[in-house]
Amino acid sequence: METFWQTISEYNSHTWHIQAVATLLAAAAVAALYRRPTAAAQRCMRLLLAALSFWTATAYYFIYCSPREYNTALGVFWLIVGGIWLYGALKKGPELAPVRRHRTIAPIIMAVPLTYPLISLARGMAFPQTVTPIMPCGLAVFTVGVILAFSPRPSIFILMMMFHWAIIGIFKIRRFAMPEDIVAVIAIVTAVFIIFRDYLTIRRDAPLKPRPKHISRLACVICALILALLIYVLASC
Repeated sequence: METFWQTISEYNSHTWHIQAVATLLAAAAVAALYRRPTAAAQRCMRLLLAALSFWTATAYYFIYCSPREYNTALGVFWLIVGGIWLYGALKKGPELAPVRRHRTIAPIIMAVPLTYPLISLARGMAFPQTVTPIMPCGLAVFTVGVILAFSPRPSIFILMMMFHWAIIGIFKIRRFAMPEDIVAVIAIVTAVFIIFRDYLTIRRDAPLKPRPKHISRLACVICALILALLIYVLASC
């Protein structure tokens, strides 16, 4: 645990100004897509998500978190995510445009990473040993928030990778005394569930196997199990 928080402290001390700029760029990219989802605005968002993913892989995991176990595997995880976003930016992936039915919940989920420093401060921690928005958990939440807000045709592969990250976050809560990940897990599971529900509702009459209603029920069960696991971990802390 000491190594975990020491690496976070060094990361924040050396990169806080870059994180501040990245946070402002993310806010500007979201505002641009809400105001007018032009091709340029869509490409900028994809490039931003690619850059943040590559930053997380290289700066966070490969450089500052090199003393940790499994840092290479987690870095490769984010390299893959960044590659997907970069490919979408270069090849003009599915349209990114505001999804009206998510106009209330999506901004809330995208703003969740901004609460991390506040939670850290509220539990008696001080900068630089705090959780900040430009970290893996914050990027995972922001990513699913962007997909929820702007992707009528979501990338199922990226969603599954972010869902996997939520499961990792559950075990970090206890192992590293990191309650900030509680909101990350809840936000990611909620967003992924809503996206899958809408995806299957649109295709409820499609000749899919298994049937969309069966997939929907399975998704409900999986989300319920994840939340039950979260409750169990919290109860055992």
